[in-house]
Amino acid sequence: MRVVLIDDERLALEHLGKKLGEIAGVEVIGKYSDPHTGVKEIKNEQPDAVFLDIEMPGGNGLDLAKEIKQSIPNVKIIFTTAYREYAVDAFEVSADDYLLKPIMKERLIKTINRLFGTNEKSGNSSNKIMVCCFHKLHFKMDKKKNEVLDVYWRTTKAREVFAYLLHHRAGFVRKVELLEHFWPESNPKDGLSQLYSTIYQIRKTLKSIHCPIKIVNSENAYRLDLNGALLDVDEWESKMKGMSLVTKEAFPDFKQALDLYKGDYFEKDDFWWTETEQNRLRLLWLDYVKRLADFFIFEEDNIEAIMLYLRAQKVHPFEEDIYFMLMQLYDTVGERDSVIREYKHLKEMLQEEFGSLPSEHIQKWYQNWEKRTLFNQSTPS
Repeated sequence: MRVVLIDDERLALEHLGKKLGEIAGVEVIGKYSDPHTGVKEIKNEQPDAVFLDIEMPGGNGLDLAKEIKQSIPNVKIIFTTAYREYAVDAFEVSADDYLLKPIMKERLIKTINRLFGTNEKSGNSSNKIMVCCFHKLHFKMDKKKNEVLDVYWRTTKAREVFAYLLHHRAGFVRKVELLEHFWPESNPKDGLSQLYSTIYQIRKTLKSIHCPIKIVNSENAYRLDLNGALLDVDEWESKMKGMSLVTKEAFPDFKQALDLYKGDYFEKDDFWWTETEQNRLRLLWLDYVKRLADFFIFEEDNIEAIMLYLRAQKVHPFEEDIYFMLMQLYDTVGERDSVIREYKHLKEMLQEEFGSLPSEHIQKWYQNWEKRTLFNQSTPS
């Protein structure tokens, strides 16, 4: 893993470089005290990760992170700061992690393991192709987490039929069902001809990227055999089910498993037949997010809980409960303006999307909060 460090404090830069250099598999390819020089070299070197200070005389780290992400979308951004209050802002510019100074080696190791999986057991699975359904259908090499394979589909119909077979991978899909769904206007003979041509195109596409997935043909149906290929949905569910309790020791693994969820199931593909599974996976993910947030709240680490709910809000912007949890958490940490902002955003979202108002219990909570806030402001200290 190749990393670049940017920090205007020379001692902090050398300290971090030394600690990272002691971690197996990590190569520090550049250390820069001038942020603009650092960003220029990052664009040339294309590192896997950037450790970036937030407050620097020569440039704001949050703005620099946006610039870096625009040039290298897959790069990991890890903010380093002496100020905990920047955590929320860091997350809002898609930071992958933030570290409080002074940075301990144990904390660095957890970050590296979580972002790059260096603590995972090596094996043949690291060389396998992974089919990804979260956010949109795509393929990647599992050993290179960010390497998305360039896949050419001759027709959009072939791509969707493959996705449909993948969705029903547990059993056979009857040919008549495929004809009804994808060629409803064709007569049986023409429909079958188009189906056979589409299956041929899918097999040819899979072969072009050396994907081991097979389409098994019976007299009246097809079945998709993953044949050793990985599926992000299965990997994610397996990891989540294997972790029943959130503890300090299990937290890095828990968070890494959550990271596999990149967005709703086939979200960008907008396939009409995915709604039920999409809702199931979304609710499951939100349940795990809430469990992790509850752990942070119990540990009185409300900033981490806020960061987690902000992330959930990005993935699920229409979930009313997320806005309400953020309002309560912002109240806990004394962020009055943020409480007002979240309630305003909630009202606007509900009005635009559903033509409705916030739930009655949320309105009552906010009204009581306003009264309490005004009373506290008017009461002499």
